[in-house]
Amino acid sequence: MQVDTKQALAELGVDKHTLTACQRQALDEDGFFVVEGVLSEESCSRMRNRFDQIQQVEGKRGGWEVHTEPGAPRLSNGLNKTEEFDDCLYIKPLLATAFHLLQPAFKVHGFNIRDASPGFGHQRLHSDYGRAVNMGDYHIVNSLILFDPFTSDNGAARVVPGSHRSGLRPEDVMNNPLEAHQDEVYVIAPAGSIVILNAHTWHGGTLNVSGARRRVAHLSYCLRHEQQQFIQQDFLTSSLYERMPPAQRYLLQIHQPE
Repeated sequence: MQVDTKQALAELGVDKHTLTACQRQALDEDGFFVVEGVLSEESCSRMRNRFDQIQQVEGKRGGWEVHTEPGAPRLSNGLNKTEEFDDCLYIKPLLATAFHLLQPAFKVHGFNIRDASPGFGHQRLHSDYGRAVNMGDYHIVNSLILFDPFTSDNGAARVVPGSHRSGLRPEDVMNNPLEAHQDEVYVIAPAGSIVILNAHTWHGGTLNVSGARRRVAHLSYCLRHEQQQFIQQDFLTSSLYERMPPAQRYLLQIHQPE
């Protein structure tokens, strides 16, 4: 059976009422919003533990499918390595945001987990697309799914509200995007929250001063014709294919492995 984006979303319980008016306004004006409680503490604990187990095996190679980062242990291609992260694919406000910004058709762009170590984690302000875009010409939606809390001193994300409407990238107006921006805000939220982000909004990780863990999954979606961060089909396991319903297979852009 052929599936399209609207049908996939309907099968996943997402419709025009999934986003609230306030969430739509925040997306359009600020470029992001936060929803608390999308994952239970039990789910967060399970995902934290599974990340640690896999990362212990992969070590410095963790994240190699996309890139590694000194001082920030990573995991890429996690959906093929375990079923423990599957719940992330079913977060309705994220799927609704992807349709709101990327309609008529989109797909999974990437799925990674990042944990900034003590004394590390500070990133330059950036957008997640290779060039500046005009307002409304959006290509990627990203999210930060918090397995641990974001606090003011454990490497929380910083975001510049409204920067997605500028038609510019940070490097176009800042001498050094590693420095603080006068309009940036820190996103402080409990474990189990999701930060849903127009990925053209300027953002970046901050320094983990306290040393507290901040394991965060990044699940992103892109326009259907864009290239995925890594080609899901190239890494596909029979386990992932078999446990995904047709709607998720469509969004992951996978077909039965040979």
